[in-house]
Amino acid sequence: ESERRDLDESALREMALELLIEQTLIAQQAAQWGITIADREVEEEIGVLVAFRGGEDGFQAWLQQNGYTPEALRERVRQELLTNAARDRVLSEQPRVAEYVHAYHIVVDTEAEAQRLVAQLQNGAKFTALARAFSTDETTRPNGGDLGWFTRGSGAIVWREVEEAAFQLQPGETSPPIRSPIGYHIIRVTEHEERSLTEADASALHRQALQRWMRELRTRAVVERFLW
Repeated sequence: ESERRDLDESALREMALELLIEQTLIAQQAAQWGITIADREVEEEIGVLVAFRGGEDGFQAWLQQNGYTPEALRERVRQELLTNAARDRVLSEQPRVAEYVHAYHIVVDTEAEAQRLVAQLQNGAKFTALARAFSTDETTRPNGGDLGWFTRGSGAIVWREVEEAAFQLQPGETSPPIRSPIGYHIIRVTEHEERSLTEADASALHRQALQRWMRELRTRAVVERFLW
């Protein structure tokens, strides 16, 4: 029990240290960009917190329950506002449109079976009919292998090999068998265009952009770590 408690405390210290490092790096980058948070903005945010807690008495009780002094809370609010402003700066530079393809696929277990289906397609067989008859992907099989519209890197297509192959095809083209962890895919692209990012795709790509940004900050920074 004592050993587990020590491990839990060590993990908490590690998390707190990582958060402090991240906040420091963001503050340094924000300063380089000339981002500042005015006292008025901090007080406005605290006013929202006071209202949310039902007034001054409820707010003071919440401060005590969570171990905050008014000064510590103001600093935390300032840091959060600074972080949000810096992240907004990063996201403002991300594109709002992207290249999309509409693709279909057939998945089978072996390369030999995939080659047999490719030969049938070359002889005029209908792609969607073969997908309904032979594809092992139960999600897309009922719709003839329809993967829908997707863009690069959004996570909509979980097999990176399939995504990369689809973007190399022109509308009407069919890929050779493409291997992935679930089998061999035959991919056909039917449409290709630049369009506005969907809300889900924008959210996924923005999350990735923020992760890349933090990795870049850490890579550029020299961080000295001390044992607490």
